Amino acid sequence: MSSAQVCLTDLEALSVERDAGKRRELLRKVTDLFFITEEKQSEADRDIFGGVLERISFELEVEARAELSQRLSSTRFAPHNIVRRLAEDDIDVARPVLERSTVLTDEDLVDIAYSKGQEHLMAMTRREALSAAVTDVIVQRGNDDVLTSVSGNLGASFSAKGFDMLAVKATDLPKLRENLIERDDVPNEVVEMIKASVAAKLKKEFSDQHSDISAMEVDHVVELQSGNMDFSSVIEEKGVGMPQIDIQDLNKKGLLTQAKIREFAEKGLRPELVHSLAIKAGIDAGMAFHTLYEAEVPALAVLCRAYHFKRETFGLLLQERVRASGLATEHVVSAMKRYDSLDDETAQRIFRFLKVRLSVASSK
Repeated sequence: MSSAQVCLTDLEALSVERDAGKRRELLRKVTDLFFITEEKQSEADRDIFGGVLERISFELEVEARAELSQRLSSTRFAPHNIVRRLAEDDIDVARPVLERSTVLTDEDLVDIAYSKGQEHLMAMTRREALSAAVTDVIVQRGNDDVLTSVSGNLGASFSAKGFDMLAVKATDLPKLRENLIERDDVPNEVVEMIKASVAAKLKKEFSDQHSDISAMEVDHVVELQSGNMDFSSVIEEKGVGMPQIDIQDLNKKGLLTQAKIREFAEKGLRPELVHSLAIKAGIDAGMAFHTLYEAEVPALAVLCRAYHFKRETFGLLLQERVRASGLATEHVVSAMKRYDSLDDETAQRIFRFLKVRLSVASSK
């Protein structure tokens, strides 16, 4: 019999003690002994430790088991039987081992994911690594908060089925969409599925609210809303940088005129131009960048009409778009015709709707 087993036998003899305080102290002593000897223990030693710890701890209150769970969560030598039982306990007990213990197998995690509630699922989403077998169940059963958490865990793997399920649920969850689009392992077809589902939802919503607006105008606002779903990070990602001129101060002084915007466009001062458009339209700088350089060209016509930009100003913005992306001549001509045919009131309704949508999304 090993020295650890002898000590355990002596300690176990004390386990008949009914005083709760003494039993808590006994639990700590057994746990201390486990950690002192953990690297020298045989499989039989660990089984004995597990049996004693389980017997003592599950006759005590939640706080004592939570303390044990916290201590055992950090070691790969923890007895499997008690770690598994702790993982199925009250969430205050289960959380440490669900978040950190490497003793739990995928089979354990799948069983617990199927049988326990949202708090247990949330704890699992914080693990350093998660297999696709586990995330399949988490995605199937998780609520919005759980889905957002697991999608943001870069150590989590997902099956094709898991990504498809997340894509469907991402339609109504801006943060989930953002997490998925930022992941390097998301298939392109899943990203396109997300964009298509968001666009379809927006199109129906806008059509229901504004039946007097043409289908073409609905398409413009939907394209602008769904084409780039993380406007806040666009400026940094594109390397546009901050303007050399204080655009906010210029605006406060009444000097941010269309003439000044045309000057920025003519000189190719992109940071100044982007931030000027953002301030004039009351939108995020990332959205302004997307509208000017990436969205379908008619979206820029909608913005310019909505904020009473002159035809000359719109034309210079188009020239900047041509310089940046090599926009074909036929698209320039078409965009000018679109600007001429679009009335201010329709354009204003579209942008009011769009800004409300963005405001709601950013507050979630």
